[in-house]
Amino acid sequence: MGCRRKEGSVIAVDGKTIHGSKRNTQKAYHVVSAFAAVNQLVPGEIVTDETSNEITAAPERLDSLNIENSIITADAMSCRKEIVRKIRESQADYVIGQKGNHPALLEDISLYST
Repeated sequence: MGCRRKEGSVIAVDGKTIHGSKRNTQKAYHVVSAFAAVNQLVPGEIVTDETSNEITAAPERLDSLNIENSIITADAMSCRKEIVRKIRESQADYVIGQKGNHPALLEDISLYST
């Protein structure tokens, strides 16, 4: 799908579990999507088996998009070297949440922000 975006537009990458999709023999569906804020559209989703697969699905989702000159936002689940490397190689910037999953990085951020 082709769509025009302004330079510096935001693309939010996130995973969600689809409420009510769990059945007796079926696990709940978990999808990773990218939301193009300026266009207010989701140019596709990737279904994963479980939330832990968001780590592998996020880079796959980014591969399928032209993210050049965009700002990619994501939660702490995407705070991974491989994901950030892929964003930078695509000539995009990023804002990624950070929690305690990387203690040394969290400490560096805390020292920098004080």
